[in-house]
Amino acid sequence: MAEPLFINRRTAAVLCGCSVYTLRRYDRDGKLPNRRVGDDGVVLYPAADLVAAGLLDPTSVPGGPGIDRSSNAAPTDLRRRLAEVEARNAELTARLARAEDEVAFWRDAYSRRESVA
Repeated sequence: MAEPLFINRRTAAVLCGCSVYTLRRYDRDGKLPNRRVGDDGVVLYPAADLVAAGLLDPTSVPGGPGIDRSSNAAPTDLRRRLAEVEARNAELTARLARAEDEVAFWRDAYSRRESVA
């Protein structure tokens, strides 16, 4: 029998569309009973537990129903989701840089105002 698919907490949160804290709460409440903790402290959840808890669509699980089992490549929808997340990351990184520039500007303007007074 094949080894069940285990997913680390951060990846599981992305795939499930929830936060890491939601997974921790489900874990604490006993809804994810078969988790493992690796030697490096990384928490791993079996995909079957995530599906059973209603967090993960079974068709999105590699090797699950509706997935081509002959391919080791990630399903197309996961590639699309990864591209969306990477694009959003780039957008937020640019917004953060602009916000940091604006904060620096206003700090400089405020310090000049203080030195004149």
